[in-house]
Amino acid sequence: MPGSSPDQIEWHTVALYPLLPLTKGGATRKIVAIMFDRLPAEEHREFALIGFTFASIMFRQLKRDKDLEWLERKFRHMHDIIRESPVYEWILAEGREEQKAQGLAQMRQTVVEIVQERFPALAQLAEDVVATMDDLAQLRRLAVKLSSVQSAEQAHKSIVDLVQ
Repeated sequence: MPGSSPDQIEWHTVALYPLLPLTKGGATRKIVAIMFDRLPAEEHREFALIGFTFASIMFRQLKRDKDLEWLERKFRHMHDIIRESPVYEWILAEGREEQKAQGLAQMRQTVVEIVQERFPALAQLAEDVVATMDDLAQLRRLAVKLSSVQSAEQAHKSIVDLVQ
């Protein structure tokens, strides 16, 4: 491909088009645009998705921010193709799991801070108990309850009741 213009590229096998961004000199906006033109989304949606993915990886790796922005605009037109991909669903699921883990960590910290502020002697117990909890709604209820209890004994009971 070195020394070739995009018009001189031999286009024999559709399955190879998505690999163009990975070739020497292939990670350019011009080559990627030709690739997309040769891979109409309606007919070759899987190949277009693969080509899009490889182009985005190469543009980022080569620090071609303007080309990456251009590709992002192209993404808006390909959005339906990408949404139908199992990879898209996997990425969303991973994001949801990360978000859930962050929410749990924040709520655990909130509960411990409430106890630390109101009943410092129970802070270690609260930390130990909430570390084992994976139910965000239950952690929220505990935070609300601990915010309103009037004594250390009531707080202790609220915390211990969760373990039983």
